[in-house]
Amino acid sequence: MKRYGSAINFYGGTGESAHKHFVKAPGQKTQRRVSEFASQDANQYYNMLLTMNALRTINVYNNSMQIRGTNELTKESIVATNKDGNIEDDVKFELRGKYTIRITAGVMDKARQGEVIYPKWKTNMNGVKNNNYKYRLHPQLVDAIIHRVKNTVDVTNSTDFYEVEGYTRLTTILQDGNQVIFHANSHTQGRMWYDWAYVHFNERTSNGETIERYYPAKVLGLLKLKI
Repeated sequence: MKRYGSAINFYGGTGESAHKHFVKAPGQKTQRRVSEFASQDANQYYNMLLTMNALRTINVYNNSMQIRGTNELTKESIVATNKDGNIEDDVKFELRGKYTIRITAGVMDKARQGEVIYPKWKTNMNGVKNNNYKYRLHPQLVDAIIHRVKNTVDVTNSTDFYEVEGYTRLTTILQDGNQVIFHANSHTQGRMWYDWAYVHFNERTSNGETIERYYPAKVLGLLKLKI
């Protein structure tokens, strides 16, 4: 006490208590070998820090979604049908992030000149998505929509248009409860998010035979077309 003064200045309880968090907890996830304990304990503590930071980030994002309102989570449920029009009971779909785009002669001219095409978003708080480059449609998606519309609908007149519904997220729900989610979003969580999928194609050979094949493809959009 003559050297350090108050007993709290040399009290070791705080440091010993910290060992529960820095040594004991991560140490239980090691092999407890003397020669490797220090390095394994450090690695496990790093993993704990990484997990806690990730969880904190997820919670912050979820809270921000709740603050913006429930409109962001508006969803539309549809059911799958086979080629005969009968309902498939083993799979259902949920679509979210709805937007619409009107294909007109003017829009086709803009796309041909390389201009950015913006959709009309169903959820657009304070107009933040209006003419915002982050929320543009992928150019290849616009080209695919225009190509499909041009081949089936006449929109050459200035007053003609065809409206296409699009979505940024598709959830497939199987009968056993398993879900698969596909994203096709130009801006979510601060970045673009376009998932990949194995797509089934029927190819016709030079001999006239039909061959079934699967190819990996990037999902640029989730569309409802009535043509």
